Amino acid sequence: MPHDSRSLDDVFQRFAAVPSVAAIAVVGSTAAGRASADADIDVFIYADGDFGDVRAAIAAEFADREVWHSVGERAFGDGDVWRLGPGGPWLDLMYWRPAWAEQQLYRVLVAHRASLGYSTAFWRSIRDAQPVYERDAWHPRLRRWAHSPYPVELRTNIIATNYPYLRDHIFSFRNQVATALHRRDEVSVNHRLAAWLASYIDIILAANGVLHPGEKRLLEIVPRECPHVPDHFSEAIERVLAVAHESPVHLVPIMDQLATELHGWLVRLQLMDSA
Repeated sequence: MPHDSRSLDDVFQRFAAVPSVAAIAVVGSTAAGRASADADIDVFIYADGDFGDVRAAIAAEFADREVWHSVGERAFGDGDVWRLGPGGPWLDLMYWRPAWAEQQLYRVLVAHRASLGYSTAFWRSIRDAQPVYERDAWHPRLRRWAHSPYPVELRTNIIATNYPYLRDHIFSFRNQVATALHRRDEVSVNHRLAAWLASYIDIILAANGVLHPGEKRLLEIVPRECPHVPDHFSEAIERVLAVAHESPVHLVPIMDQLATELHGWLVRLQLMDSA
């Protein structure tokens, strides 16, 4: 068969033939139906055993060998990245143990643990995954669990964990931005502002009981999926980003203003005390 005629289904069938593979699922924007024409395809492959040389063999058979590709990525967990034949989509193959997925759901649905930003992103990936192979009942059970209601305790913990880092905590992202501006450290300003925005948006999603969709297209997704958002949400975020680029001396006051407005919004929703 010519190299460029290989299909994604062929790739999935090869992985499904590996005895240790419990399930394969497409996740991310492709699973959600909002992928752009040039988007890569994110795939979760759940397996309990070692793949040996199978991953490299599949890449050798299906990947476009004329462009960069990688087997054994470790930067964001165990993964492979390669293009499916000449002109085909890029595949981001992520390998997880079934126990890892169960731990991700336990963390939010049972232990109600928050993160600084992106608290429910893995939960959403698991919930909205489109399965392409399931060896047995494990993955359907996992997805049924992932369709559990949003715990009130988790919402409370996400707000309580993230809000202080917008302004009040001694090591808040706001204070770190201010320090970085004082020492004219533009890279640090950018890094801490990104963390501030992640916490800000995590709070809004949690207040609405909406699972985090990841880092892409948030200015579109948050207003569309959340019944309640602070006034002029998208415009406020765009303003922060513009000031950070054009007039950073005014950045901290604007961050403080947004934190104050967010507090008032949470008070109106009865999710935070007025004090």
